[in-house]
Amino acid sequence: MSEIEFKAGDLVLLSTGEYSDYGVTGLVRVVLDTWRPAERMQQWLDEHPDQLPKYSFNDLAFVEWLLGLGDVEKVDFDYLHLGDYGTAELEAACGSWEPERPEEPVRAATTTTVSLIDLVYAKFKDD
Repeated sequence: MSEIEFKAGDLVLLSTGEYSDYGVTGLVRVVLDTWRPAERMQQWLDEHPDQLPKYSFNDLAFVEWLLGLGDVEKVDFDYLHLGDYGTAELEAACGSWEPERPEEPVRAATTTTVSLIDLVYAKFKDD
């Protein structure tokens, strides 16, 4: 694992996944003078070997564990998505805004998705 190191007071945005599976797990502030997340990750995996196989890691449980150890503290934050694929479309938990555009063809169907970011936002925002 890498030798990443943070200092007390650093804000760290925790995330998992890539591409369509990418999501933000939470925002934390480092409490320890020096925090080496790779050491804690290894400790977590040693204590939870069931989390080691691919597709088995529970990032939310890991973060709760870190919070319980006192390494980090959660930071309340708001979420603002600026757009997708080069299109300016602001979206936040409280609503969305789209700039005025020339008329576009009507789409046959629309879908609504709830991302991990939205779920994490709801979790941290209410605490």
